[in-house]
Amino acid sequence: MARHIITIPIETDADPSELLDMAQEWGQQLADELGGVCDVDEVCVSDDGEDTLPKPYVELEDQQIEDLLCTAFEGGVGYWCRIVSYIEPENADMLTYKHSEYPVNGDAVVCQAVVEAEPKDRVLDRAAVERGLRLMAERYPRHWADVIEETTDATTGDIFVQCALLGDVVYG
Repeated sequence: MARHIITIPIETDADPSELLDMAQEWGQQLADELGGVCDVDEVCVSDDGEDTLPKPYVELEDQQIEDLLCTAFEGGVGYWCRIVSYIEPENADMLTYKHSEYPVNGDAVVCQAVVEAEPKDRVLDRAAVERGLRLMAERYPRHWADVIEETTDATTGDIFVQCALLGDVVYG
């Protein structure tokens, strides 16, 4: 069984028993979306100053993110987006697939929405990737479940890149 980490920012004065109940409830919601089982047996408390509780966040391996980007650029975003340049990381000579590996490994892909009257450069870097993952988890749970289950397709990749670059799904 895969072990996923659910991160929930809380206020420091929260009752620990309530936290476990909350984590178990969110774990069950995540399991329902994925069609599986999620047992919560441990809660680690961290105070990062957030006032609200986000949906569960599951940590992904870099390879999963690279695969998602590959799916997006090789089949999902071509109708609205094009790559105009790359910002190379220091280890660029060790990387093969610029469009999927650069944003994960320290630098970026520069894109434009070709359907805009005056396309502007949008930088897809690690921060944009993380923002896109968070927005996808919050707003598009069915596609987020595809990411977690590693059953992504061109549509999932498209939604992810739109969330990362545009802050929401604007096209398609």
